[in-house]
Parts: sequence; structure tokens; C-alpha cells
Amino acid sequence: MPRRQAILRLALGCTMTAQLFNQTNQAEKGIIYTRKAAKLLPKLPNDKRFSIISFLASRYLWHYQDTGIKTSLDSVEMYSIQYLKWAKSIQDNRRICKAFNLVQAVAYERKDFNTAIALLDSSYVYIDKSNSEASQIYFYDKADIYLELNDPGKAQICADSALHFALKNKNPAYIAEAYDLQERVGNAKGDYKQAYDMRLLKNAINDSIRTVEKTQAVTELEKKYHQAKNEITIKDLEKKNQFYLLLALSGLFALLTLGLYLRHQKLKHQQNILETEQRLNRARMNPHFFFNALASLQKFALRDNDGQALASNLSKFSNIMRETLESTYKEYITIEQEMDFLNEYLEVQKIRFPKTFSYTIYAHPDMEVDDILIPSMILQPFIENSIEHGFSGIEYRVMLI
Repeated sequence: MPRRQAILRLALGCTMTAQLFNQTNQAEKGIIYTRKAAKLLPKLPNDKRFSIISFLASRYLWHYQDTGIKTSLDSVEMYSIQYLKWAKSIQDNRRICKAFNLVQAVAYERKDFNTAIALLDSSYVYIDKSNSEASQIYFYDKADIYLELNDPGKAQICADSALHFALKNKNPAYIAEAYDLQERVGNAKGDYKQAYDMRLLKNAINDSIRTVEKTQAVTELEKKYHQAKNEITIKDLEKKNQFYLLLALSGLFALLTLGLYLRHQKLKHQQNILETEQRLNRARMNPHFFFNALASLQKFALRDNDGQALASNLSKFSNIMRETLESTYKEYITIEQEMDFLNEYLEVQKIRFPKTFSYTIYAHPDMEVDDILIPSMILQPFIENSIEHGFSGIEYRVMLI
């Protein structure tokens, strides 16, 4: 959310909070939020700022009417004039009319009734004549001012117009207000029959409004009772459904757990079998190799009669035997260990196949042969097969890489 939009919402929230406090006769709490909204004005763009300004003028007016603090009325005047200038600059008739009414309220509270009437007439120029409610309010306020000026004749004319638009609008509350105005005008004129008749009409409407309100209240209570009853029933059903659902989910979870456990045991059993087979395979080097290697060592000893070379070859052979036996218990070895084993294995094989092959064991320079792990003796069976079956019957030298 853009920052300005967030500030606008905060300012609107403050003015609405202030309104709630004013409506509940907590003016001092309301003015706190009105002032908070006022502090946010400089951070708002013009079009949004002046919409807040109109609210501020209304909130300060309510605070003055509740407390009589003059500074609040001064704030109403300041914000109302600002709002009027802006409304005229954008030529918005509705806002101009509202601004004149706010400025008129300041004049009325200061008992400058002639100025208040002039400002009311200015607002009427911009009023929406098709809006009977707006017209009723205009004539009602004007009649009220004429009563303050002790001019019941003009007040009567305005009161009649206010009653006309109230009846046209058909709002019982507004009609009751118009009858109340007629009653006050009758008393001001000394026409007590008019005052009496208007009071009867006003009371009749207020009684009907109260009857309707009571009926609505009873209906609302009955509605709330049935709603609460239905909610209790629904909650009971929801609890039962939740219990059954929880029970079903628990059963499903138990089945899934059992299935996963059985599968885990099966996989573990298979893994044990594979590991056993791997150990057997690692321990199961070709027996012919051992016998042939020993026979080759015997021939080498008889032919060359080189004790030092024979000792070296026997050492290699014993290393191969030790590595073969130890690999039975090792799952993984480093590449470096595998390379060393293959070197010794191939050296012994060269005794059996002299001048038949040479070899090179190569690892990439970037490979960390002392850290990378592989299954033990994973390469030896392939090399053995290539030697046993690939070199039989050939009379030329082969290079293994």
C-alpha cells in the first residue's frame, strides 16, 4: 500500500473515532483524535487533504457545541474558509454548498445571525434543488435563525417550506422535526393553537417511531434468539462432525503410520540382504587368480632367483589379500584407497601376464581423491574380467588406462 494512501486511511480512522466519541458524549476523547487527524494533513495531497479538512471542521464544531471552548470554534472557522476556497477553485457545487454551511455555523454560534442568513442564502445558490432533504435543512436552519432574530413572520414562511420538503421526503424523523419547528414558531407568534396542534402531530409521529423501534427491537431480539439457538445447534453438529472427522483422520494416520513402518522394515530387510551380498561379492575374488598368482610367484622365484623382487611381489599379494578381507567390513573407501589397491592388484597381474599389458591409473587434478567416498572394490571385478578374458590369446602389448 502506498504511504500516502496509508496516511489517508489513518486520518479518516481518526476522524471516525472522534465522531464516535462525540456521539457518546465523550468530547474530550473525541478532540484527541481530531487533533491527530489534523497533524496528518501536511502529508496528504490537496484533493485528499481537503476531504479531511471538511471532517475536521465538523468535529471541531461538535467539540465547541459540547464544551464551549472558543479555540475549537476558531479552528472551525479556519478549516471552513480553507475548504470554501478550495471548493470554489475546483467549481464543485456540492462542496461549495457544504463549505458555506460550515462557515454559517460559525456565524450562528457567534450569534452573528444576519451574517449566518447571508451565508445560508449563498449556500442555497449551489444547493441541489432536486434534493428535498437538502432543501428542508436549508429552510429549517433559516427559520431557526429568524426565531433567534425575533422575526416569527419570516420564521413561519421558512418553517412552512421546511415542512413541505419534509412531507415530500417522507422521512418520519424529519417530519417530526418540522412539526417541532412549527410548534416553536407558533409559540413565538403567540398562536398557541398552532403550537398545540403541531405538538400533537409531532408526538403522534414520535410515538409511532417508538412503536416501530420497539417492534423492531422485539423482532431483532427474537431474531437473535433464534440465531443463537441455531448457532448452538450448528456448533453441536460441528463438534460431532469434528469428532468423527478427527476419529477418521486418526484411523487414517494410524494406517499410514503402520504402512510406512512395514515398508521401512521391508526396505531395511532388503538393504540388509544387499549389504550381505555385497560383502560376499567383495570377499569372493576369483580363486583362480590366487592360485595363478601363487604359481606365477613360484615360477618367478625359480626363474629369476631374485629374492628381493620375490619379497616385493609377495608383499603386494599379501596387501591385496588384506584389502580384500578388510573390504568385507567396509561400506565405503576413498578414491585414493581404491587407486592404491588397483595399483597393487595390477602389479601382481603383470607377473602372470609379463610383457602383455601396461596401465595408468588417472584421476582429475581437481578431484579430491582423499575425501570422495565410493563403494569398496567397485572397479576390481571389471578390471579382472578385462584381463582374464581380454588378454587371452593375444601376442601384442595392450595399454590399460
